[in-house]
Amino acid sequence: MKTRVKYVALMLAAILLCVPLASCDMAEDVKEGFEENLPFADLRLEDTFEDGKPYHLYYMSNGDGTCAVKYMTTNPENTEDFVIEIPKTSPTGDTVVEVDLQLIRSRSSWDPNESSTQLLPLVIRPQDLDTLWTKMQANGLKAFDLNKFKAYYLMISLTDMEEPARREAADAFPIAELGDIYVFDMNASLAEQQKIQSYLVEYAAWTEESLAAAYLNVLELVKLSESLEQAEACLSLMRYMGTEHAVGISIPDTVTSVGSSMWRDLYNLQSVSVDENNGVIRMIDGCLINTETGTLLRCLSDGRILDGASITTIGSYAFVGCELGSAELYIPEGVTTLESYCFSGVALKDLSSITVHLPASLTLFEDPDAVDYIYEERVYDYAGTLQEWNERVKFTGVTKEDAFILLKTADMDAPEIFYLPVNE
Repeated sequence: MKTRVKYVALMLAAILLCVPLASCDMAEDVKEGFEENLPFADLRLEDTFEDGKPYHLYYMSNGDGTCAVKYMTTNPENTEDFVIEIPKTSPTGDTVVEVDLQLIRSRSSWDPNESSTQLLPLVIRPQDLDTLWTKMQANGLKAFDLNKFKAYYLMISLTDMEEPARREAADAFPIAELGDIYVFDMNASLAEQQKIQSYLVEYAAWTEESLAAAYLNVLELVKLSESLEQAEACLSLMRYMGTEHAVGISIPDTVTSVGSSMWRDLYNLQSVSVDENNGVIRMIDGCLINTETGTLLRCLSDGRILDGASITTIGSYAFVGCELGSAELYIPEGVTTLESYCFSGVALKDLSSITVHLPASLTLFEDPDAVDYIYEERVYDYAGTLQEWNERVKFTGVTKEDAFILLKTADMDAPEIFYLPVNE
């Protein structure tokens, strides 16, 4: 019985992605033909959550006895809030020194119980997608609709990328390390998902068996992994990543690096606890800080940052879910760098504007035109003069010639439009 469950789970790992299989017979059909000598005999559907926790962590080894926690899947049937407990060691015995969860919000919001899109392939190999395009075109799908269908599938090909884009893509889609892959645009609305699936069904005679065959080809790519750990990481892309019930995270003393991008999707986070013996990552007055780099990783207070915390960098998504006590956000003197999206996700009740007070020490503002503008107005109040602003503050990531911010300096009576210099 255990052997049968193991192989059914193996098939489901590639077949289900985030959605339940409609037919037990289909699982049997897919299982048929597989032998006992699979390359990864221990590969299993982690979403069974046999340890009793509503989430599962995935690790990537650094090859020196240390590792990073890189991915997390969650149980779509869970309805209880939980705390993510980062362990000191991975299942293979590596010491956990980094937490950098690659969470994609669109994957988190994907409804694994939505039967109307259960045939939609979320990941598919290029040769299979090419075959689908040819078949749909031959069966009368109009060019406009075919192009629309194609637009929802993003080609991930690391061979065509340069650093750091290559590394970022590999982190988000680890299966791309093994070969080119197409990933469905998970920002698509439910109506869009249904429309794309209707093209498949009507013009490509797409069925459960078609989906199973496509995912078996994906599984063949996963089998090229050099380790079980890598194979599991590849399959994590296909599993549910909902973070709606993640309200806390605990960090052990072994961790010396915490990534910033994961804060974007841990939007319901209420608490972070850090082992008191951790000499690098610390919680100081409601602020999670990397004391070695002087980076504010996450603010869990009402937006107040302690002046004596020796912060030099405001990290990406540092204020997600932070409910300000007023429409004023003060960045302390000593801060020199504002990372991309650092002000995104600030919570303001019944207010349509926010004033961000910037210190005279500021020298770098990353991607200032990439801020999520969820307010009618955001004013940056700089402690120095306009001349000092022009001379000291540099910008990165500015691509639009008409990009601007509302700026007030110490020698201005009121905010004015400041057009951002486009990066060469």
